[in-house]
Amino acid sequence: MTGSHWIDETGLLHVPIVMTNSFATGAGVQGVLEYCAREYKDKDTGLCDWFGIPVVTETFDGYLNDIGSFPIKPSRIIEGIEKANGDPVKEGNTGGGTGMVCAGYKGGTGSSSRIIPGKKLVDGKEIELTYTVAALVQANYGAKKDFRVGGIPIGRLMIEEEAKVSMSTNGYHIRNQCPWLHINCQV
Repeated sequence: MTGSHWIDETGLLHVPIVMTNSFATGAGVQGVLEYCAREYKDKDTGLCDWFGIPVVTETFDGYLNDIGSFPIKPSRIIEGIEKANGDPVKEGNTGGGTGMVCAGYKGGTGSSSRIIPGKKLVDGKEIELTYTVAALVQANYGAKKDFRVGGIPIGRLMIEEEAKVSMSTNGYHIRNQCPWLHINCQV
């Protein structure tokens, strides 16, 4: 994630956060800078007298997308920033989630949030309030063998079951105990 050192150092975020594919990180940085230069330049001098380090996160979607053609340009990043709104985030197989693969399965974009109680000092008095803690996740990691649910190694169990699959084709019967899928046994 670009720009994270500035956030770690100061706790400040001065620019939009961009999520893109690995090969478009540069376009993401350029798009944020072009957008900010246009929107926040000094009206009298036309100069950029503000400081901001672009925050661009990336996920690799090269298995399901031709990232080597560099389809994401800075103009697309600017378009995305301009279209950002307060609507719920599109989740699943859309946008950046389109090319995600997780534990050997189709991944995507998801979100989660929790409302937690808190307290704040206002004019010397402690008041109770709530905070929302939210996460936006692009699930794009791991192999099937590493897939776990509640600590249970579901992925390994699935692989074991797939290895036991029996197949009959053209009079041949194949019993498989290797970690193969049926397609690996086609004649």
